[in-house]
Amino acid sequence: MEDNGKTREKEFTDALIRAFGRECIYHSPQMRKASGQQKELADALILVPPYAVVFQLKWLHQSAEDFYGDKKDIEQNRLEQKMIAAARQFKRLHSGWRQGTKIELPQVWNTQPRKNYSLDLSIIEHFIPVVVVDFADSQYEIAGGRTNVSPIVVQSPDAIKEWGMVHCFLFKDFLRILDDLFEPGDLMTYLTLRERQITESQRFINYSELDFFALYLSKYNEWNRTQDSPYLLVEPNYYEDFLETCKDEITKRRRVLKQEDSLDKIMAQMCSHSHVGIIPSIVRNIGQIKSLPALLKKDISHHLDCNLAKLSIARANNKTQISIGRFSTVLSPNTVYLIAAVLYELQYSEAVIEILYQRTLSYMVANGWRNEMQDVFIVIKDLDGRWAFVGYRRPAATDYDNCLQPKELEETRTDFNLELFRETEWSYSRHCQTT
Repeated sequence: MEDNGKTREKEFTDALIRAFGRECIYHSPQMRKASGQQKELADALILVPPYAVVFQLKWLHQSAEDFYGDKKDIEQNRLEQKMIAAARQFKRLHSGWRQGTKIELPQVWNTQPRKNYSLDLSIIEHFIPVVVVDFADSQYEIAGGRTNVSPIVVQSPDAIKEWGMVHCFLFKDFLRILDDLFEPGDLMTYLTLRERQITESQRFINYSELDFFALYLSKYNEWNRTQDSPYLLVEPNYYEDFLETCKDEITKRRRVLKQEDSLDKIMAQMCSHSHVGIIPSIVRNIGQIKSLPALLKKDISHHLDCNLAKLSIARANNKTQISIGRFSTVLSPNTVYLIAAVLYELQYSEAVIEILYQRTLSYMVANGWRNEMQDVFIVIKDLDGRWAFVGYRRPAATDYDNCLQPKELEETRTDFNLELFRETEWSYSRHCQTT
């Protein structure tokens, strides 16, 4: 790749790290073939098992003016062919994924020592492919003057369609979007709803990526609930109007959602104890935390902090060894979140986890949520910092049949009202009136 492209690659990867942290960002991951030759799988990778977002970047020797000149049809075709070529590069990754290939990745969360580890691609259940293109545009900073590209690669390879559509962004647009996405979970949520809106809409009106993104932020709840989009209306300069109208809320959200929280501290604790034998579990734990949308991650951390504080008070009075809470949210309506602070030695951790899980299943059955809730997300932290656990469990029928109400552990119940949290609104929808 030419120097300009390499520079853009590095700039793009650095932007991902600034937005989401270095624990899950990989630049130019490689696959070793049987011959020993290394082959690039993508220009950048966000690894949050069981999900991954993969990027191919293309720098074009074109300018926005080329798309409006005498040879605009030729230049537009050149752009489309570049996008198609980028989408085809995902075929090697898809093939390796299907074959259960192992790839070597650096321990990006632990720079001392910075060793590689082997990752089985089968750990990823779903990839989201993204093409990012860049070209000169002298009018980009002028509202309504920037040139837009197609939001998807229409002629993507059949094999890649198994993953869904191939998203396409302008380089500068994507960097601006990252300003208001705080976790990989935010990006995946946006891409998921973006795909649904684009594929289900019968036509676009005034499409512009940044205007589209601002519409998403201000209408998140509406987009998340509706399943029918007969057309997509994007008002011109909506992005600029949104930034001005909601500037105070935007500033507040950026400040609050970028602050370190309890889940960040748990993740740092897990990563600091990494060694070869537990790397697969570390990668999964990082993925389970980083795949949460930022608002939900803050909610979980807040409830964990509350339980830790309650347990600390109870400990002083020799009353209990567990403070536990459970809740659900509109951001993930089919999941119950089990948040617990405990006071037990590491040797008892597995038993504590299993007992609290069984109690949560009993709680779900008692409240009629057995068929409604598909997953249990568990966060447990020892008050003295000796151990912590984060993980998803999908209950099987036998789990419910065998769930008990064990009496061995004394706990303080702090169960939150599930219906209350189901009404949690996206902040911009509450505070910003931009339409």
